[in-house]
Amino acid sequence: MKKRKFRPFWSYDVLKTEAWLNSMASKGWVLTKIHFLRRLFVFEKGEVRNTDLKIIYDKNTFGAPEMIKEDTSFEEVLAEKHYYVLNVLDSTSEYIPSHEKLLSRNQKIKYVVGLILLINIMMTMFPMLIITFAIIFGEGITFESTEVMESSPYTLGEIVVGIIQIFLYLFSLMIPTWMIYTYFKLGKSNKRLIKECGVNLDVKFTTPNNKISSKEEWKEMKKSNKLVRKIKIGWFYSPDKIEAWLEGMEKKGFNLLRMSKLGNSFYFEKGTPRNVKYHVDYQNKNDHDYFNINKESGWDLFFTSVTRFFAFSVWGQVYDEQMPTFYTDKETKIKHAKRLAISFTVWMIPMAILYIGLSILYFTSFTSFDELDFSSWLLFTPIMFLIVSLEYSIFTYRIIRYYFRIKKSVV
Repeated sequence: MKKRKFRPFWSYDVLKTEAWLNSMASKGWVLTKIHFLRRLFVFEKGEVRNTDLKIIYDKNTFGAPEMIKEDTSFEEVLAEKHYYVLNVLDSTSEYIPSHEKLLSRNQKIKYVVGLILLINIMMTMFPMLIITFAIIFGEGITFESTEVMESSPYTLGEIVVGIIQIFLYLFSLMIPTWMIYTYFKLGKSNKRLIKECGVNLDVKFTTPNNKISSKEEWKEMKKSNKLVRKIKIGWFYSPDKIEAWLEGMEKKGFNLLRMSKLGNSFYFEKGTPRNVKYHVDYQNKNDHDYFNINKESGWDLFFTSVTRFFAFSVWGQVYDEQMPTFYTDKETKIKHAKRLAISFTVWMIPMAILYIGLSILYFTSFTSFDELDFSSWLLFTPIMFLIVSLEYSIFTYRIIRYYFRIKKSVV
C-alpha cells in the first residue's frame, strides 16, 4: 500500500518536515521516495519505527559522502541529486551533518525575494502617490471617452475572454502573495536553523564596546562636544575613497569610534592624530571564521552589514611604521574588487533599464490623452522613474570605476 503526499513548501521549514517524516514512520509509513522537483513524498506501509530522519542538502554530491555511509551511526534512507536522507541511529556521534548549506540557500532565496518585493512596492507606490496628490491638491483626474457602448448582450467570445482575464488577475495576485509568504516564512524558519546549526554570529567585539560601554558615556561625550558625527551616503560603491577619507580623518585627530547600523553615520572622537589603516571588505557570506581570523590578526571591526549576504565590513588597525595590509597578494585584491563590481552591476544595470522603460511607458500613455494637461501631477511619475534610473546608472558607474582603480593600483 502506497501513500503520496504533496508538500510544495517543505524546504521552507525543513525541521518541521523532518518531524512530520518521523511522525509518519511512527505510524508505520516508510519513506521510499522523494520527488524533489515535484515536491512529492512517497510512503509504503510497513513496520512502526522510531526514526530521527534528516534531509541534507549538498549541491556537490549525489547521496551521502563515503565517510557518512561507512559510519555506523547513520543509515542512508534515500539518495538523490543534491539531497540525501539519513536516519541518525546514534545522536551522540561526533559528526552529524548539519543544515548549514540548506540555510545558506534559503537565506539567498529570502534576500532575492525581498529585493523583488521591494522593487514591486516602489513601482506600485509611485503611481498611487501621484494619483493621491492629483486628487488632493489638483482638480482631480478626468478621462473622457467618445466611444458609445452598445446595449447588445455579450458574445461567447467576450465571455471567454472575460473569464481568462479573471484567471489572469487571480494569478497575478497569487505571485505577490506567494512571495510575501516565502519571505516571512523563510525568515522565521531560518532563525530556527541558525540556532540549530550554531551559526549565529557574535560580533560584540565591534569597536567601541571595549572603550565605551554605556549610553551615559555617549551622552557625556556629546555634551562635552568630544563626539563628531559625519554622514556619508552611498560610500559602498567607492570603498577605496571611504578608506582614504577615514585615514585622513584619523591624521587630523578624529578617531573613529563606531558607525550606525545602516553604515551611513560615522562617529568620531576628538583625540590625537594617529596612523590607522582602514579596509572596507565585501563578502558574499560572512561566518565565524572570517571574523575570528581578522580579529586575531589585529584588525578592529567598526561596522558589519545587517544582512549576512552581500555583506560589507569596515576594519581598522593602528600602526606605527609599517602599514598593515588586509589582502597581501595582488590577485586577491583584484578578485575582491571584481566580485564586488559584478555582484552589484548584475542587478543595477537591469534596474536602470527597467526604470527608463517604465518612464517611457508612463509618458507615452499619458500623452495619448488629448485632454490631459502637461502640468498634471501624473507627469511626476515618469520624472521620478528617470531620477531613479539615473541613480542606478551613477552607482553602476562608480562601482565599475572602483574596480578599474584597484586594478590599476596593483599593476
